[in-house]
This record gives sequence, C-alpha cells and structure tokens, in this order.
Amino acid sequence: MSGHTFAELMEQVVVDADHGRAVALVPADWGQGRSAFGGLVAAAALQAMRRLAPADRRPRSLLVAFVGPVAPGSVEIELAALRHGGSVSHLEARVIQGGEVCCVVLGALGADRRSAVAVSAPPRPAARPPDELPELPYVPGVFPAFTQHLAFKWAAGPMPYSGAAQASFGGWCRLRAPAPGLADEQTLVLVDAWPPPVTTQLSAAAPASSVTWSVEVLQTREDEDEDGWWYLQAETDSAGAGYGNTRAALWAPSGALAALSRQVVVVYS
Repeated sequence: MSGHTFAELMEQVVVDADHGRAVALVPADWGQGRSAFGGLVAAAALQAMRRLAPADRRPRSLLVAFVGPVAPGSVEIELAALRHGGSVSHLEARVIQGGEVCCVVLGALGADRRSAVAVSAPPRPAARPPDELPELPYVPGVFPAFTQHLAFKWAAGPMPYSGAAQASFGGWCRLRAPAPGLADEQTLVLVDAWPPPVTTQLSAAAPASSVTWSVEVLQTREDEDEDGWWYLQAETDSAGAGYGNTRAALWAPSGALAALSRQVVVVYS
C-alpha cells in the first residue's frame, strides 16, 4: 500500500463552518477509473457536514447523486444546514471541482432518542470465517487504485465477470490502515468498495458506475474503533437496458448490522 491512508484524508478535510465551505483532497491512489472512489467522496462530504450539526447527532441516512467524475486533486465542498430540528439535522454538501458540481450529498444526522419501538436487525449471514479464506491480491492496472487501501476476502457467490447466472455475492473486507473514531465514514467506504453485483453476469471486464446511492447507517458506538473484518452481502433486484438496481447490507466486526445500501448503477458492457 502506498499513498494516503483513509484516516489521513479525513484529517485533511478543512471546514469553514461560518461561510459554509470546506476543502478536501481526493488523491490518485484513491481513484476508480477516471474518477475518485465514490465512497471516499461521500465520506469527505460527511466529515464536512458534521461540523455544521450539533455534536450529539450522527448520520442516520445519506442520499448521494454522482453527477460527474471527480478528478484527482482537491475539491471544494459547499455546505448548507437545511434545518436543525429538535433531534434531527438535515444538511447538504455539494462537491465542486473546476466550477462544476460533481456530487451532491443530502444527510440526515440525528441524536439518539428514547423509544418503545425496538426491532432486531437481521443477523450476519453464515459464512466461512475470514481466517479460512485467502485475501484477494491487489493487481495495479487491473483493480481500481483505491482497492490497494482495503483488504477483501470472497466468501460466497460468483466473482465479477465470470458470466454467472447469479447476480449476488458476499465477502469480508476491512481497511488496511486502522481509522479509529471514524466508524461512520469507514462504513461508507466499506459498503461502497465492492463491485456492483450485476457484474457477475458479465463475461469480460467492463466499466460500471453508480448514478445514485442511498445508505442508511445503523452502526452503534461500540463498533467505532473496531478494525477487524466487516461482512458485506450484495444483491441485484433488477437489471436491464444497461442499468442495475442493487442493494447491500454491511455487518460490523461485532456482528451488528452497520448499514443498508441501495444503488442505481450503469454498466457500460
């Protein structure tokens, strides 16, 4: 692994809360094709939005629109607090580069509340433990640059570009360099780091990119400093006409459900 760690990049998000602006770095070693890795861009936007919300509020959901590619280098982030309610803050972050909007993030950050409603989240799927599985190698020029900063272990389902009928898979992942205190931002990176499950039906490599992304963060504070293996299960609900509708769930190292994700992806096959 070379370049910038995830924790270093989050530390370099500089926020001017009084003027609703921030600056972040998206280096080439966190690239994905012709753009920066979307999970990193969203995490930087979340870091900036946090500075506009009360300290007791943490992300509950984010809606992300990937408007255009983000080139390696610095980006500006325009911030707006749309409303601070009694327990929930709604914020907006616009990631701008070269005077153009590249990504828009709407975030709902909420404080914990007392409630009589309690529904247990689905348990982590049964899978071979990570210590029994080989780690996927990072091959420069074959895998996206950002994947050098993560470790992956395939656990279930076909691999991408294997021409399979099944369009789903599961596996273990983690950051190579620990990022203590960044559990929510780490969640965004890990749930977005995998290829779209629709790619398992392709017989040859082809670009694919997210159009929109919705992620709900469920992770508890007890997990925030864990740097063990996280488990992801990805499914395809529908695909056709060059687009796919996918969903994923991410479980923290403790086994607690950390995030639910939905994406519309375009496949250039």
